[in-house]
Amino acid sequence: MLAVDIIIVISCAFIAHARCQLSFAHPLFFYLFYHLYSVTYRLYAIIAGQPTMYEMLVGSGYSPVSYDEIMRAALWCDLALILFTAGAAWVESREKHKVNIRKQTVLLPLDSQIVSLVCITALAVGLPLWIIFRGFSNVQLGEAGGVGYVKLASNWPLVSIMSLIYIYGFRAYLVVPFCFFLFFNALQGYHRVMAVMPLLYVVLVYLERRKRKWPNLFFVVILTALFAVFPVLKYIGRAYKERDYQTISTLLRESANNSMKLSAEYAPDFLDQFACCLTLADETGLMYYGKHYTYLAVYMIPRAWWPNKPSFASYMSELGSPQRPVHIEGRIVTYLGEAYIHFRHIGMIMYPLLLSILLTKWYRRILLSDFNTVSKYAYVILAVSFLQVYRDGLPSLLMFTVVQNMPAMAVIAVHVFKLKKRKANVQKYFQFAPRLRRA
Repeated sequence: MLAVDIIIVISCAFIAHARCQLSFAHPLFFYLFYHLYSVTYRLYAIIAGQPTMYEMLVGSGYSPVSYDEIMRAALWCDLALILFTAGAAWVESREKHKVNIRKQTVLLPLDSQIVSLVCITALAVGLPLWIIFRGFSNVQLGEAGGVGYVKLASNWPLVSIMSLIYIYGFRAYLVVPFCFFLFFNALQGYHRVMAVMPLLYVVLVYLERRKRKWPNLFFVVILTALFAVFPVLKYIGRAYKERDYQTISTLLRESANNSMKLSAEYAPDFLDQFACCLTLADETGLMYYGKHYTYLAVYMIPRAWWPNKPSFASYMSELGSPQRPVHIEGRIVTYLGEAYIHFRHIGMIMYPLLLSILLTKWYRRILLSDFNTVSKYAYVILAVSFLQVYRDGLPSLLMFTVVQNMPAMAVIAVHVFKLKKRKANVQKYFQFAPRLRRA
């Protein structure tokens, strides 16, 4: 199966290079990397002797994921990669025959004053909360500290600086605090993505500002180092909180050695979790027909105000079993598993195809636009969440672009409001201008 997967990956990569204007910012590039990391790497690890999910817990009553389940899941992942590549190539083939008028399209310019005002306000609100949540202050927030939005606001200093870097570039007075806050994000001991996404954002901003397609050697080294420590990053964070510097040194040394050898031990088990999801969905016979997407309408309401608020991932409690307690362990199903749970095989065909078409169309739309436009700014914010969308499902678009990055959403909202106000004023002018001339 690994040989088949490698052939499919190479073929799709060749098509992407020949038919698509592939770049680091292209959604297809992120998908190729996601597939290599979560499917190809995992198949290699299993062949190398790594146990499948729950295989080490058979004596405790758990049911291990079988090799047949892994093969089934891998085949669906390969089909999804083919469909995603086909969708991107189809969009590219249509776009290249169109007249190059993207520069003439009216795109809203990004106002540096609006960005600065929003980000400075977010910094003023978020910095005290960051100090409190990081344990540098004895101030107690009481019940307010348990509200999700208050915790999210403590990350506003970092995301605000990210937006300021977009406008003003890599100035020392922005890069230094960015590295400072990123350091603490990386050592929080959970949510490794909070260190990955800012780094991807910085790389994308650098490439867009320099009008380059691919990172230079400096960023390649940084991304390689991130890849090396990513599997153990949460353990490094926990050791840091306990001031266990010996463990940190050992983890860093082992991760560097194992990553250079592409150690099978570090391969993620996303493929196993997807395979497990397919079996559990078949065993329970549950199919939701998109029901859980309606829960996103109330996603922004704080759970502290509505304790029984429906959760998008509530289907996990219905799928889980004593032999495979995925609902207790916080497992993922990937976006393909989400498609299968809601629409079965039709969903696993339509999700990658439609997602590829929509994301590639947006990429093509902003490709020729100026850097300081709201459209390109919004795309860069979205692009850093692509890996999370492929891994965790479509709701990650809302979670990691709107909820986790509220200052950026405020910047976009103010620009849109300003544009609508301008259009309304222009419309009023054309309504009253004839009357003024007659008078």
